Amino acid sequence: KGLIDAVQARESLSTAHRIMAEILIEDKDGAGAIVHYRRALEFEGGDISPQDHIHLGRLYLRNNQAKDAEIHFIQGLDSSMSVENAFEDISRIYRDTRRADDYSAFYQTTSRSRVFSPKMHIIAARCLIDLKQYDRARRIFMDLNRETPLAEAYYGLARIAEIEKDWDQMELNVQRATVLEPSNMTYR
Repeated sequence: KGLIDAVQARESLSTAHRIMAEILIEDKDGAGAIVHYRRALEFEGGDISPQDHIHLGRLYLRNNQAKDAEIHFIQGLDSSMSVENAFEDISRIYRDTRRADDYSAFYQTTSRSRVFSPKMHIIAARCLIDLKQYDRARRIFMDLNRETPLAEAYYGLARIAEIEKDWDQMELNVQRATVLEPSNMTYR
């Protein structure tokens, strides 16, 4: 009630709308949370930060509006100073919401239209492993290794082989990772 009063009195509108959005998230009112978060951003002058886009994408994803989520995630990625960190944050959101197909579509869209670092591909593959999308993750790791063999990619392949109980493949891939990065004790 205090927040509604603050909104009606036009005091601290941005803060009040942000708090209302958080309360509505807890109340499982995704649509209401989106409305209030968007209003908060309007009162802040229209400059939407990368973090705001990512948060708005999270709200849309939680409200089962995957396409709207993807639009804001891409805007957050494109406006971020640290694209790898933003991509990792977005990947974590998809992982935490268990949206494997939506994440795969987001990854395909963004990796085709933007330059991705090997680290971003590895982040995507790890997320897909967490989402139990082993074939998709394997494909990413194998594509990376075709271009330039990477210890992390071989280690990812070893993790998938371990999950699938393919011990020979696991051993082979972890050995390849160790050869490429002998100082990494995790691989040993």
